[in-house]
Amino acid sequence: MGVPNLSARWKKAKADFQKITGEKKPKAKGFVSSMLGHSGMDGAFKDADKISTAVEMEQNQAKKLKYAQRGLKHAAKLDSIVKDYIKFAKSKIKDEEADKNQRTTYTKALDFLTDRLDHLDKLYDTFLDNHIIAMNKTLSGMQKFTKMMYKSLATTLANASAGIKKIKANPTPEQFKEIYGGSDNIARKVQVQMVQAATAQKKGLLPDLMIDPRFVADKMTPWQAGGKGLAVCNDDDDASTILAKNAEFEKLLKLCARFLVDLNEKAPR
Repeated sequence: MGVPNLSARWKKAKADFQKITGEKKPKAKGFVSSMLGHSGMDGAFKDADKISTAVEMEQNQAKKLKYAQRGLKHAAKLDSIVKDYIKFAKSKIKDEEADKNQRTTYTKALDFLTDRLDHLDKLYDTFLDNHIIAMNKTLSGMQKFTKMMYKSLATTLANASAGIKKIKANPTPEQFKEIYGGSDNIARKVQVQMVQAATAQKKGLLPDLMIDPRFVADKMTPWQAGGKGLAVCNDDDDASTILAKNAEFEKLLKLCARFLVDLNEKAPR
């Protein structure tokens, strides 16, 4: 899956957050500044990137495993920082909405930021886990595939959720096109995972589940080709039109989330 480059992704998320809220240089005590300056997130992501690079580049399996295990210790630290950050963010959302008595651009943007943060945290965990699983000689093929499938799909869904939240915070044609317009948009990424799950079921590498992954993957076809099918909008589409389109894809994402829960419950241990 390659080195996740968490620092660069987090920097982009913060820039997006500032763009949505309209504060490029937030005041020292402002709502935006308090969120972007909170905790040791920047340093934690930089350390995670260093470890990820060491794991990816190391050819010696014994050394690679040691680097990955060191990464798991750091992952526990990162999980704690992310958990605290999200808790802090949720309290800010609650206070802001209570003060304004409604959802605001700030709270919607913060909702996006916390989802993106959850995605980056999962991305790091998945990177490490997949390397460790691949090197584990005690697991069967089905166990390995199921564990990797679960981690990868959970990370991909978190990424898609962040994209959906980003549009909710800024329902404009420009934002819609950024999320859905590319050839490898969020729908395409999720569809790839669901196709892999369907193929794995045929090969007996995944158990039969309540949700048919091939059915969901096919439903995503109109969304996965940027600039075609349902993944389009007009330059003059208003916010309600953009939000309605976004909500339709979100329904499919919820089916994937149900598949993920079922996979976790029925996966071989």
